Amino acid sequence: MEAMERYMNRSLDILTRFQFSGKNEAGQKVSGGPIIMFQLENEYYSSFMPTSEEYVRRLRAIVRAKGFTGQLFMSDTGGQNYPIKGVFPEADVLETANLGSNSDTAKELAELRSRQPLGAALVSEFWTGIQDWWGMKHNDASGYEGLERELKKILYVANASANFYMMSGGTNFGFMNGAKVGEFLVLKTLITNMLN
Repeated sequence: MEAMERYMNRSLDILTRFQFSGKNEAGQKVSGGPIIMFQLENEYYSSFMPTSEEYVRRLRAIVRAKGFTGQLFMSDTGGQNYPIKGVFPEADVLETANLGSNSDTAKELAELRSRQPLGAALVSEFWTGIQDWWGMKHNDASGYEGLERELKKILYVANASANFYMMSGGTNFGFMNGAKVGEFLVLKTLITNMLN
């Protein structure tokens, strides 16, 4: 936890200067920057690893102590993985969803809304496709029709918002990002474009 706190404190010294509005650690008003939200963790409760409420509460406390006044959020893959209700007594951390064009969008967003009826419904990662791996057959996911169908459900049925992940981009610098270890410890390197 000590190393994380050093990293967060150092990063937030820079990032809070670029928030859209609020006050920095010195109490000076800041405004007009491009940062409107701050994600505390990504898919933290979606993994098979042990989780800690103390850890995410500490993250929140660090971000607020450094003067970030904008919206905080966490993002998980849905269903039972929307666990933060009650974790933050301050109720200022928004739960958001990670969904794909082949997800049961209506069900997932209904579950999200049931857990935070007064908060905004946001799909912070709307997957436009599925990863392709070098040397393997192209994954087509559900194609453009599925993408359009699920996006309409998000916007018009659930009255929610969506952030596309990822239309294009990403990087695979030196095999240090965008890869995973597959069966038999074979390194699977991602192709950097997720729009399938």
